[in-house]
Amino acid sequence: MWEALQDVGIEEMLICQSGTPYLNGTTLEGPAEWTPPISTSFRVSDDISNSWPNVERIANENIHVNLRGLNGPGSWSDMDMLEVGNEGLTLEEQQSHFALWAMSKSTLMIGTNVAEVSDAAKGILMNEGLLAINQDDLGEPIRLVQRYSDDHDLYAGPLAGGDVAVLMVDSSNASNTLALEFSKLGFESADATDLWSDERQTLCNVSGYNATVAPHGSVALRLSNVKLARVTKPELSYYGAASGSLDGSAEIQDCPGCSEGKKVGYLTANSSVTIHGIRTSQTTSNVRFDYINCDVGYLADQKPNYRTAAVSVNGGEAQMVNFPLTGYAWTLDVLTDFLVELSGFDAEGENSITISGPSMQAAEGNSEYGPDIDRIGVVAGGEEEPCL
Repeated sequence: MWEALQDVGIEEMLICQSGTPYLNGTTLEGPAEWTPPISTSFRVSDDISNSWPNVERIANENIHVNLRGLNGPGSWSDMDMLEVGNEGLTLEEQQSHFALWAMSKSTLMIGTNVAEVSDAAKGILMNEGLLAINQDDLGEPIRLVQRYSDDHDLYAGPLAGGDVAVLMVDSSNASNTLALEFSKLGFESADATDLWSDERQTLCNVSGYNATVAPHGSVALRLSNVKLARVTKPELSYYGAASGSLDGSAEIQDCPGCSEGKKVGYLTANSSVTIHGIRTSQTTSNVRFDYINCDVGYLADQKPNYRTAAVSVNGGEAQMVNFPLTGYAWTLDVLTDFLVELSGFDAEGENSITISGPSMQAAEGNSEYGPDIDRIGVVAGGEEEPCL
């Protein structure tokens, strides 16, 4: 492999193929943390397979790597071989799979028989727009901007010269219209090039974009001539989960990596934490969650690398939220400011948020526990802050 890379002009590339955590003393560390001294690339996870759940599993494990700045020049993520061209994935799933890998700056290794690859699969593998983003000089991967659980994920990342890569991936399991107002990213307008359109259509000076996709399909955009919006930073208030009221087997635990040294864990369908006294200026708000989920999924067990929680406002209907993996150390690896859009707040008085584990149906094939919660944050005053 080393010699083959040298022969085509790729020098100083050494890949660590172990995609599993390593026990460093008493703390588990992921490959992105322990491989930099010994390699220039690391496997994000264990092996992939030719099904959509396996693509999602690796994407969920890669989210925290990119958000924590562990993937980039000198230490590139390797999300494993591409399954484009193999049976088991629809054409739209293959497109989303390729876009996720390419925009994440992953190594791109074809994992199908190139002598027999279909024209459709070849078109995905040779998409010039996505290959250009993968090889962009800035070397910055896309990062999760917001997860709209069971609808879609929104990712974005900067490119050299001021352009921006944007990716929306459907998670609704149905035909879905994916829409984005660029103000969500802090932009007033931009020229938007659709990288999956037949002619790579560009819409000039637009304030948003939408397209209808098949189940697990995606919208892949390159934004150029980006005009920044005028942004006023909002006032945020944070509330620790350990100060909430506990029900069932929910438990306050020591957590050195948490904001106040404590977290609430063991959240199940019958165990919850309710945080009271919340004041916000908005009836619908992006609530920030600081949480821990180190429940790693592998090819053998097919766990999806997220934990689900039921979240409700003021005793209203619960919303199921899929919280992706945050790392590997249950007392250290906190993911901060994970956005969850919630409604039902009283903008004039006090509010409560209740967090429990998933329902039996939502937990099927996954953990019965929700993530461990450090704290939540809400907009106390001003406008919602752009997410990029």
